[in-house]
Amino acid sequence: MRILVGSKNAWNDMNAVGNTLSNWFYAQEDMEFSSLYSRSQLPANRVCSDYFRITETQMLKNIFTPEKVGSHFTLGSDEMNFEAGSSGSTERRLIDFVKEHSLKPVYALSDKLWADGRWANERLKNYIKEFNPDIFFSFATEPVVLRKRMELVKELCNSKCVLFVADDVYSVFLKDGKKRVIGDFEWCMNNADYIYAASEEMCKEYGESFKREFHFLCKGCEVSPVGRDKPASPIRLVYAGNLFYGRDEILALTAQAVEAINRQSETKLFLEIYTASPVADTMQSRLNIEGASKVMGAKPYSQIVEIMRQAHIVLQVESFDKAEIEKVRLSFSTKISDCLQSGSAVVAIGPDGISSIEYLKKVGGATVITDTDSIADVLSDFVANPSLLSEYAEKTNKFALENIEIKTVRKKISDDFKSLLRK
Repeated sequence: MRILVGSKNAWNDMNAVGNTLSNWFYAQEDMEFSSLYSRSQLPANRVCSDYFRITETQMLKNIFTPEKVGSHFTLGSDEMNFEAGSSGSTERRLIDFVKEHSLKPVYALSDKLWADGRWANERLKNYIKEFNPDIFFSFATEPVVLRKRMELVKELCNSKCVLFVADDVYSVFLKDGKKRVIGDFEWCMNNADYIYAASEEMCKEYGESFKREFHFLCKGCEVSPVGRDKPASPIRLVYAGNLFYGRDEILALTAQAVEAINRQSETKLFLEIYTASPVADTMQSRLNIEGASKVMGAKPYSQIVEIMRQAHIVLQVESFDKAEIEKVRLSFSTKISDCLQSGSAVVAIGPDGISSIEYLKKVGGATVITDTDSIADVLSDFVANPSLLSEYAEKTNKFALENIEIKTVRKKISDDFKSLLRK
């Protein structure tokens, strides 16, 4: 079956979207892929070699010649750069700057370019018709763009549309009050043929809102055996992920706790933070504490997997700030699967009521901290009783193998797609 994958970001294993796509679609022998995306970054994955790219820069340069927008290209895995991420690119720095400073005029210009719709030209239509997808699969973001893509694949190829809702974007759209965005998102939800959501809670809430069924889907785990040859000291804590939604503040509090414990204990702790996110100036000194913590920057996903395997503790953190809680409360972070497959002890820090935290409460062996005042106490227990680390990791391994092992997740997706095409 032919799958057209729509996204904003490139299908690049260095970003969360690309990494998740590869997790789901690698080794799906009965599927052929093409990727339609809207960033200038080049892809880097071992699944897809056919691409169509439309960028806002292209649209601005061809404001009077929209027929020139869009480029179709192929790129084999042997031609891709799996070591270079997007964090250092001009585009990535600009995006991070706009996010950090909430530059509304830039967002308004972007919305206007996509809402104009002239990017849906003959180049794009010919590309879609030539690939002739059986299924169009996309993350449910940018509803103005998503609706037009869905309309095109349905009209040109009668394709089935499958969406994945990763975050509670509908609440954000309702709060912003943009009628066009709200209307287009509701249209996408009502006209998709099948919809996945990132947490059981989201499936329930969105199911009630849109009067249809949503299906839980998360990243699969390639479960590693529990490592028993790790050095006794320092006890390595590893966080791998973005610093948005107030997560940097929780990591800063963790680094502070590590520093305090190290002053009093012969066995040391050390926090390593792997991220492509920009680090705010006010956070630099709080996240980089000599002998306690360090921001390590971005690494290729293959290296992150190995780093997490070698860690004693892998971290999942969420903010306790009310505004940030609202943004992530229904999300199931992709980092959870990365943590569960690592073969290391899992420690989660975050408030009650967030889907990711509630999920980890059910995971055998996972340690969940729902009060920042308890961070130092929990870490001190591990310093005093290091054998707990492997004991807890064994329990978490068992849970991962039984519930979200990668072959099981991939088979579910394949079975769902085949069932949809039979209808």
